[in-house]
Amino acid sequence: MMHRAYFITSFVPIPKEGYAYLKSLSVPYDIVGESEKSLVVLSDSSLGEKILKYPRFFFDAFGKRSTMMIAHNTGALSRYLADESLSFFVGEICYLSEVILKSASFGKYEFVPLLANEFKKLDETLLVTAHEYLLSERRADVASDHLYIHRNTFLYRLKKIREEAYIDLNSYHDCLLLELFFQFTHHSLPRYN
Repeated sequence: MMHRAYFITSFVPIPKEGYAYLKSLSVPYDIVGESEKSLVVLSDSSLGEKILKYPRFFFDAFGKRSTMMIAHNTGALSRYLADESLSFFVGEICYLSEVILKSASFGKYEFVPLLANEFKKLDETLLVTAHEYLLSERRADVASDHLYIHRNTFLYRLKKIREEAYIDLNSYHDCLLLELFFQFTHHSLPRYN
């Protein structure tokens, strides 16, 4: 399972019921950041699945003036946009990619330098692989053919992307985040045909 960061922010102090609710889900998690009005939780994707199944229980515990943003890591981009998520998605559960789109729709582009740094650790070969995978509608056979590499080599590269960037290329929201990276940073990559 892929690890996820859950940023819970609120206009009011985080209630004790919120902590009890997290415990009741019976999913292992770590609290890695905490303040009076925010909580950062690391867990696997099953925590998000349980919360998304019955979001009413989440808001009964944390209050209607809160939000939860699901992100792939606890990096600078996620931390910055966690506060933005509360202004756009109060009383809702959202993903990092949705907060980026909402910020851009309001002409707020302060996140772009942070987004540019998000995938800086990936070498050019992995970025080309990810880009081609998205352009090929997430079909590994087509993407590997376009890159003129063996399918197993391509799958190995996808595994490296997952390990180095904490991106699950089977997740719609992670793929959207990567596509937004390519679009907003104008990262030009060759397209092989």
